[in-house]
Amino acid sequence: MSFRRWRILGWMLGIVATVLVLIGVASGDFWRSVWAWAGIVLAVAAIVLNMVKCNCPYCHRHISDRSPWNTTHCPYCGSDLDQKQP
Repeated sequence: MSFRRWRILGWMLGIVATVLVLIGVASGDFWRSVWAWAGIVLAVAAIVLNMVKCNCPYCHRHISDRSPWNTTHCPYCGSDLDQKQP
């Protein structure tokens, strides 16, 4: 999968996790809510995904300060992020 798709997947997991945690908060008892725990698990998965998969394939530096929709080149080495690694 390309860098952009990993970033979008990470953002979507984060959004779904936020919604599930909010449902858990609205249910009244946060720590006993299945929705809240599912949201926490998805939030951790989104963070791990972002840390592991959102690196430049060439210089291996983490790219976290960019939006997933407009990042096409690595801000450190300038390589194209959507190309396959050589």
